[in-house]
Amino acid sequence: MKIRTKLTLRFTVLVAGIFIVSMILVQVAAYYFWEQEFYKRLEKRAVTYANLLLKENTVDSSMLVLFDLYQQDKPKDEQIQIYNQAGKCIFSLEKGDTMSLASETIQTIRSKGVQKRKLDMDLELSFPYDLNGSVYFIVARGCDQVTQSYLKKMLQTRLLIAFIAIGLVALAGWNFSGRALRPLRRVMDELNSLSPDKPRQRLKETRHQDEIGALVATFNRLLQRIEEAFSLQKIFLSGASHEIRNPLTSITSQLQVLLMRSHSEEEYRIVLRSVLEDLAQLNKTTDDLIQYSSLSHDTDAMADVKPLRIDEVLWQCHEYFLKSKPLYAVRLDLSNLPEDEANLLLNGNENLLRVAFINLIDNACKFSRDQAARVRLHLERGHIQVTVTDNGVGMPPEVVTMIFEPFYRANHT
Repeated sequence: MKIRTKLTLRFTVLVAGIFIVSMILVQVAAYYFWEQEFYKRLEKRAVTYANLLLKENTVDSSMLVLFDLYQQDKPKDEQIQIYNQAGKCIFSLEKGDTMSLASETIQTIRSKGVQKRKLDMDLELSFPYDLNGSVYFIVARGCDQVTQSYLKKMLQTRLLIAFIAIGLVALAGWNFSGRALRPLRRVMDELNSLSPDKPRQRLKETRHQDEIGALVATFNRLLQRIEEAFSLQKIFLSGASHEIRNPLTSITSQLQVLLMRSHSEEEYRIVLRSVLEDLAQLNKTTDDLIQYSSLSHDTDAMADVKPLRIDEVLWQCHEYFLKSKPLYAVRLDLSNLPEDEANLLLNGNENLLRVAFINLIDNACKFSRDQAARVRLHLERGHIQVTVTDNGVGMPPEVVTMIFEPFYRANHT
């Protein structure tokens, strides 16, 4: 299910739920207030009949019954009974309904006061009535069919309005969700239009600092990293092919010359020794490329950081050159070490630092006129500095800016 559909459904269900609950509360409140008003109406009518019967000596029961016949707004099936203290019925609007009031009912009315109850469609009210020190008991009952019918019609009308409103809410939710997701669709269209042959393409950033704007900025940063990765990959392939092609070309040319004519045994030995040197160089280049590739993608190796002493790492590099490349003259200057050995500690990856220093020293000796390099360790304003110096031709300023580009070679190399 698409996000637009989900948003529309959730929005519709939420609003419909709130609307329906509100209507139910309104309907319940209307019924409750109608019920209370009808109880008050029954009480007023019953008190009126009691006053006419008990206060006015000129009005008797028959006249009250006749008076009731001409009432226009009386409730349907209205019944009013008045009982004396003994529970004997002294007045009733219904002929023949002169049953005595049960003693339990009298006791309940005496102790709890007004009693209300529902009898099917009718509402009944029982309450005590005090007149001149005498207590009477009045029971009034009736049915307000007009108001009940009105409440039912209002409920039907509200249900119809609810269905129409929910439909309108669904249409509005569909429209609003479409507008809200329009920037996201634009981002998707722009992403679909991107192609590998145009690595510099970027998404159009918006002026609004909202979630969509943050998403576009995140995508652009991702595209920038992808472009850098592609550029690095091209440089890696170009450098790798160059590093491998040189010894292969040398081996091929030497073998071709060797096969052109017969040579002495010593000449064969010289050529084979040269081929072995080129193969050793090729093997080292392959190892370096594999190591570089693994370090570029191995996040665990980059995260293997622990405290170490930088002077011990430099001594390890010095021993490496003494054993593997004795023709190189590597002079290690540790004359300016701090008195506190704790200043030589730093957090780093020992293997990666050793590889970096060996490569720097190796390049310095290789391009130095006397194949010598000076490695100096000193502290500068609380920072550890390692300086590698050679006697080579140096690098022009435009080349210095490229020293961190993998496999980059200056023109004069």
